[in-house]
Amino acid sequence: MSDLHRTVLITGASSGIGWQLAQDYANQGFVVYACGRSIKKLEALKASNENIVPLAFDITNREQVMMAFANIDVLPTLWILNAGDCEYIDDGVIDAALIERVLAVNVMGTVNVLEQVQTRLKPGHHVVVVSSIAGELALPRAESLWRFKSRHYVFNSNSQG
Repeated sequence: MSDLHRTVLITGASSGIGWQLAQDYANQGFVVYACGRSIKKLEALKASNENIVPLAFDITNREQVMMAFANIDVLPTLWILNAGDCEYIDDGVIDAALIERVLAVNVMGTVNVLEQVQTRLKPGHHVVVVSSIAGELALPRAESLWRFKSRHYVFNSNSQG
């Protein structure tokens, strides 16, 4: 990437893979829009590198996503949609509210962000949607099968046309 195109937006940057990606890209000289719900965690991330610009919002809230994207000064050329959530089912008992919460983040949250990204994409931009191998494996107590299979289906079913 040329120096003019060294801006990345990362959702889920307040912890885990997103936190590490934000640090790695910032250390390489990228301007990083680090997105997450916790402004406290994002400010701590920003303290580690001046290239990090925190954007605190909840991806399940379309209005918050829209407002956050309106605050982007330099258009990213790399969009990493990494935010995700995981809760566990105890004793094999389905909890519809739990599954609804997880799907709200992992599916609809991703859709909410993609809705804003799509109007900003230019030739040469890249979009990465991060998922998990947990969608391919049956794991004890993990409803993650639901969340990642659903995300995989939503974004791949239309492209296999």
